[in-house]
This record gives sequence, C-alpha cells and structure tokens, in this order.
Amino acid sequence: MNQKTKYLLAAVAVLVVLVAAYLAYDLLADNYTPDTDLSVTTAATTVPPGTGQTTPPTQTTPQTTAVKAWDFTVYDRDGNPVKLSDFFGKPTVVNFWASWCGPCKSEMPTFERAYQTYGEEVSFVMVDLIDGAWETQADAEEFLSGQNYTFPVYFDNNQYAAQAYGIYSIPATLFIRADGTVYTAYRGALSEQTLFGVIETMIGESAQ
Repeated sequence: MNQKTKYLLAAVAVLVVLVAAYLAYDLLADNYTPDTDLSVTTAATTVPPGTGQTTPPTQTTPQTTAVKAWDFTVYDRDGNPVKLSDFFGKPTVVNFWASWCGPCKSEMPTFERAYQTYGEEVSFVMVDLIDGAWETQADAEEFLSGQNYTFPVYFDNNQYAAQAYGIYSIPATLFIRADGTVYTAYRGALSEQTLFGVIETMIGESAQ
C-alpha cells in the first residue's frame, strides 16, 4: 500500500467518524426533557439543526446589578425592522426558536398561554433563527400556519440576535426588566410554572 492510499483511507475514516458523531448528536437532541441555564454572552455562534436539551433547563442567577440588555434588530412578518429596545418600558420576554426544533415547538403552547395572560403587561418577542438553509421564513410560516398562536413572531435574518447573546442551543429564553436590564435567562423548554413565575416576578418588580 503506497503512502497516497494510506492518506486516502485515513481521510475516509475521519469522515465516517464525523458523520457518525453528527447523527448521534442529532438523535440525542431529540431525547429531550424539559426546564436549563443560558449564560448571557456576546460570543458569535451558530445553532445546528436538531439542537435540544437532554437535561432539565438551567437558569442564570437573576441579575442584581443593572446589566443593560444588548440591543439587536430583527424583522416582523412583513419585513419591517424592529429593535429589541423598542419594547423597553415594560418587562420583555425574548424566546429564540426554529421550526425544526422539537423542544421549541413543545413549549409554544405555554408561551401562547403566557401571552394571552400577560400580553398587556409584558412584551413577547418570539425570535425565529433564520440561517437560509435549515431555517427560512417560509419554513417558519408554514409551521405557524397550522397553529393558532397569536404571539408576535420576528425573524433573525442576519443571526445578529443569536450572536448578541451567544445562542448556541435552542430553545432559549431571555427575560428583560422594564428598564432594559437583563433579569435572567434560560436554555431549554420552560414549564408553565417557570415561565409564569418569572414573568410575575418581573411584573411585581416593575410595579414597585
């Protein structure tokens, strides 16, 4: 066996290992159990298809100091730009999701109930992560067309929102106080008890 053949076989072996690892990762991602912690960072990131949590959701420690939320621009369903800061003035819930993400879809009925309950007091920003390959606005619209969700949906067409908060796994949810400072964040699908509890705490804070 010559040296060139050896290199070729080695390259094929590495490729096989990588493909196997990817398939295993995608399979494990589907074996999800709900309620994990999102560390708020500013590192750029990508969100691979099939990403989900295999452990209960984790939470960042609620911020006791005023850490201003990083602003970003997303787009509404008509293509109009909308800034995160446009919602400041009342508590804001930002949820990052995609239509291929099973855990994301599993928590959407909970967000719909939250929106119906608190929509007058709290801003909901449901951010679909668009990469042009695994997720497009058309994909999201197709999914949403079969649902009865009334919460507002926005599209992260440039992935700036995901990059601003280092979103590398979805679903992820960011909670922002009325003054535009970060309250806390989670990675993983939220139970109704958790989602409603954090929202009520923020509402209580803003009323003081």
